[in-house]
Amino acid sequence: MQRFYHLEQLIQGYFNQDYDIINDGEDTIEGVIALFLKSAPDWMRKELAEEVDNFISTYGDRLEQEFRQRYGFDFAPELWETTACDFLMTVRRMATGQS
Repeated sequence: MQRFYHLEQLIQGYFNQDYDIINDGEDTIEGVIALFLKSAPDWMRKELAEEVDNFISTYGDRLEQEFRQRYGFDFAPELWETTACDFLMTVRRMATGQS
């Protein structure tokens, strides 16, 4: 199974069941991602974006299922009114500094 180290750190560390306690009151996906990226050096942001690209290209039409299987205990996109694909694209956009 391929590892996605930075993506896992983001999801398991910032979107876990205690996200509302540990994330300085941030209650949006963008706000929580911004907290993670705040302390991330440029090289980590680049690797995170590459991991997102690899996840999408590796799992393609099984992306939602694979995301749920890997991260379902920590983060359920539907509870945030989004999909795994949209979440990943938001992470990529923010990691690369795109608006």
